[in-house]
Amino acid sequence: MTITVTGLGVHPVKSTAIRPLQTATVLPWGLAGDRRWMVVDDAGTLVSARELRELFLISADTPETEPDLPSPLRLRARGFDPVDVDEPASPLIDLRMHSNDLQGRP
Repeated sequence: MTITVTGLGVHPVKSTAIRPLQTATVLPWGLAGDRRWMVVDDAGTLVSARELRELFLISADTPETEPDLPSPLRLRARGFDPVDVDEPASPLIDLRMHSNDLQGRP
């Protein structure tokens, strides 16, 4: 059996628009830059496109998808100015993604 890769893509923020890649770095937990950010509610629970379909309308870029990006994350949506997001330096908090308990920085 022959396997051919015809395209690579990541979701820098879980449930946002897929971003194409020309190359990728594979890390023990997956592709670099894939789903490293997520939207959570006030209770620290993941908000995904299952609940909020409009997340698919947001494009998120990181240095993996846009090498000259001056910030760790840039969010874009039609009709809005781009928003650059810095890497958070706040303490870790408990989060929930489906049935997984995680920690992250708000």
